[in-house]
Amino acid sequence: MKIIKITLRLFNLILTFLMLSNYSFSQNFANGSFEISGDSCGPKIPHNTVHQIVPGLYSFGSTTGVELRSNNCPLTGATNPPNAVHGSKYLLFWGYDIINQGGGDSIALKLSSPLIAGQSYQLTYSHRRQQAFTSPVYHIGYSNDSSKFGNYIGLGHCISFSNAWEDTSYTFTPTYDCLYITLKTILDGSLLYLDNFNIKSLTSSSETLDNPNTNKISIYPNPLKSFTTISAGNLLPPFKIELYDVLGKKKDYRADWNDKVITLFRDNLPEGCYLVVITDNKKNTFKLIISNE
Repeated sequence: MKIIKITLRLFNLILTFLMLSNYSFSQNFANGSFEISGDSCGPKIPHNTVHQIVPGLYSFGSTTGVELRSNNCPLTGATNPPNAVHGSKYLLFWGYDIINQGGGDSIALKLSSPLIAGQSYQLTYSHRRQQAFTSPVYHIGYSNDSSKFGNYIGLGHCISFSNAWEDTSYTFTPTYDCLYITLKTILDGSLLYLDNFNIKSLTSSSETLDNPNTNKISIYPNPLKSFTTISAGNLLPPFKIELYDVLGKKKDYRADWNDKVITLFRDNLPEGCYLVVITDNKKNTFKLIISNE
């Protein structure tokens, strides 16, 4: 009976693992390239209707709204308006509201699913400076509110005068679950083009299988070739470690124990997926490890 339960649990974990392996690729922005049907050559879209016209985009700056452009749209006072990096639309990001004489744009881009606190992510997108305007400086952040900037990720600064899009990226680890990436201008008189926002997880999918009450347990490297180190985190000795294959068969292993740090050697362990069961005070924590040639 125990073997059957372990096998079922392992099957569910492997299924979860496969789903999470794809998660980092499918998780992205709801509309990272600002695509809508039809042409758009301005004027500004008011704050309260932005997300209705451009799904996944919200604005909350001190300007009257945000301005969406289509390929080949003329732009008064600017030279060489570009074509989009992806699709046919891109966003104008103003550092000054010409009509109302003040303020700057602030936007929130909705993600297809929330970023998870404590996991690492890489944000990439393209920006381009408009030559006729001041060099743009802006802040990038993350938030769980589409009307607030939230927490700071980094400083954006597009200084090139080239007539080309520039790719930029930031790596960050949110301290809370969040559903929006935010940007706000901090320099008057600037104009920036934005397009093609993407995000991916940098956290190993196997790390997300932790029991939330014992999430300080780590296994590295994973996948393993010759050995892996298990750090028992907040578990209290004595505890035991058991290893099972995909059929639920318990496997023998060789390990060196040093308090709460265990080095597990592969030896003759065949290539494949294995379930590590760590038992502490009659509570089980499940970790998935993979052995590679």
